[in-house]
Amino acid sequence: MGRTALVALFAMCSHHAGAAWAKTGVRAPAVYARLRSAALPMSMRVALDAGGGGVGAGGGGEGSGRGRRDDDGEGEGEFERLPVGWPFIVPLLHAVNKGLLCASVAPDRRDFAARATDVGFLGFLGAYAALASFGPFALAPLQFALVQVGLGHMLLESLVNGIVLPFFRDPAKGAHSRSLRPDIWLHHAFAITAFSACLAFRVFIPQAVILTATECTAGLPPAFQEARKASRATGALSATLAALMLAGFAGRCALSLAVVLPQAPQTLGALAQLVGGTAARPAHAAARGTVWACAVGLGSLNCLWFGKVVAAVSRSVGGSGWARAPGAAPAPAS
Repeated sequence: MGRTALVALFAMCSHHAGAAWAKTGVRAPAVYARLRSAALPMSMRVALDAGGGGVGAGGGGEGSGRGRRDDDGEGEGEFERLPVGWPFIVPLLHAVNKGLLCASVAPDRRDFAARATDVGFLGFLGAYAALASFGPFALAPLQFALVQVGLGHMLLESLVNGIVLPFFRDPAKGAHSRSLRPDIWLHHAFAITAFSACLAFRVFIPQAVILTATECTAGLPPAFQEARKASRATGALSATLAALMLAGFAGRCALSLAVVLPQAPQTLGALAQLVGGTAARPAHAAARGTVWACAVGLGSLNCLWFGKVVAAVSRSVGGSGWARAPGAAPAPAS
């Protein structure tokens, strides 16, 4: 893991340094080429060089390892040559660590242990998705790896949190593990379907990664719930939680709308061509339509949760206090 991270960091730095050097018109020293050749695997060198120095969501060149940009320039790409499988090690290790922690803590703390570990992982996953979607690090291999990491985590979280932990609950010992709520199951189903479509058709749709960035807010609902259980959702903490929850879930809704609305006309047109049998690239049209439909579902859930947040804050401002309002808690985002 450490060596892979160092190689990736060196690859990124050497790529941008090489691009900047090329703009000067001066030939790079031979030692740079030898160092780069010795340090980086061939697949990574080809992936970085294929884009001709530019980086962007969904790739830029025709080379192996970077997604090929569609004719409409929206950043969709094909990933026939990128490997499938290795990124699943990341969520698997997380699930193992979560299982060990849940098996070691007191039964009445098992739910909290599962949520706490998921918050850490999802917070990093959301930040990683934002990094891989925007800015100079929006490289196609990173995005395709994130699709696999996200899919693996959703599957394992559904299994562990929704089935395994509730199966081992023991009310006599104070363990109150419950299965996931219906809206959370629906959230997982949309995410799993979107990620699976990208892998099944070997087509990358940027929206599948962009929406993952909303998991940056994964820590807000558990923080609210724990503060409410401890009767600490008052005063400055209450105001801070209210502001963060409103801002976070408003941002989720805004990002969902920004992903869904601009793509609606072209996606519906592509689906019409697919149904009519006139689609030039059926796999692209099918994957694009699937991801867009899932984005609509995820956006609807984000709006639903934002409405719950607004209702909870309104109760608090109105004097009833969300610390004493059992129905005021918004559904967790994962």
